[in-house]
Amino acid sequence: LFVYCIVLLLLFYSILFLSVTVNHRGDDQHKRMKDAGEEEERTRESCEEMAEPLRHATQADYALWHERDWCVMIEWAKILPPYMTLGLDDKLALLRHSAITFPSLMACFYTPNVGPDRIILLNVPGAFFDRTPEPTRPMGFNKKKYQMLDQLLAPMRKMDIDITEFSAFKAIFFLNPDADDVSAACKQILSDGRGGLTNALYRYMVKKHGVDEAGDRFGRLLLLGTVLATMAVEMKEAVVVADFFDQIAFSPFAKQLLFGVKKEGVVGAPLSE
Repeated sequence: LFVYCIVLLLLFYSILFLSVTVNHRGDDQHKRMKDAGEEEERTRESCEEMAEPLRHATQADYALWHERDWCVMIEWAKILPPYMTLGLDDKLALLRHSAITFPSLMACFYTPNVGPDRIILLNVPGAFFDRTPEPTRPMGFNKKKYQMLDQLLAPMRKMDIDITEFSAFKAIFFLNPDADDVSAACKQILSDGRGGLTNALYRYMVKKHGVDEAGDRFGRLLLLGTVLATMAVEMKEAVVVADFFDQIAFSPFAKQLLFGVKKEGVVGAPLSE
C-alpha cells in the first residue's frame, strides 16, 4: 500500500510538471507570435507612411544621397564647440575624414524599419537599397552596402539606440584627433572634446539604463567605431580606384570632400568656416 501511494504521488507530480511546462511553452509561443505580429504591424505602418513609392536606388540617387548628407554634416559640425575653435585646414580635415561614414550613419539610424535588409534614403524620395546585387557598381561600393546592413543597421536596431546616444556617438567619431591631415596643435582640443562627450554619454546611459546594463551598452556602441573606421579605410581605397578608372563620375563637390581637390566654380555647399 505504501509503494502504491508513492507511485500515485509521483504520477501526480509528473502530470503537474508537464502541465506547467506546456503552459509555459504556450505562453512563450504566444509572446513570440505577439512580438512577430507587432513587428509586422510596425513594418506595415512604416510602408504606409512612405510619401513616394519605393524603388531601387540608381547611381544618381547614391550621389545625391551623399551630397545632401555632406551639406547636413557641414552645418551640423558648426554646433560642436571644439570644431569651431579649429582653423580652416583642420576643419576641412575632419570633414574629409567623415565624408564616407557620416552618410552611412545617418541612413542606418533614420531609415524606417521596413525589413532587416533594406535601407531607405530619406533625402532621396523613394530610393532604397537592399541585398540585391548591383553589377554595374564597383565591387567596393557593393561591399559597403553589405557592411551597412550587417555591421551598422542590424546592431543599431538590436540595441534600439535613441537619438541622444546616436548624436553623442556621431560626434565622438567625428572629433577624431587621429584623422589624416589634422595638425598637431589641434589634437589636444579634439581629444578633450571627445573625452567630454564620451563621459557624458556614459553618465546618460547609467541614468537611463542602470549601471549594469550601461557598461555593456556603452561598450557595444563604441565598438561600432571600429566598424566605421574599417569601412572608411576600405571605401577610401574603393573611391580612389573608381575615380582612377572613371567607373564613377564624381562631382567637384565630391572631389573636394573625398580627395581634397580644390576647383573654382564648385556646385554645392562651399567648404568654408
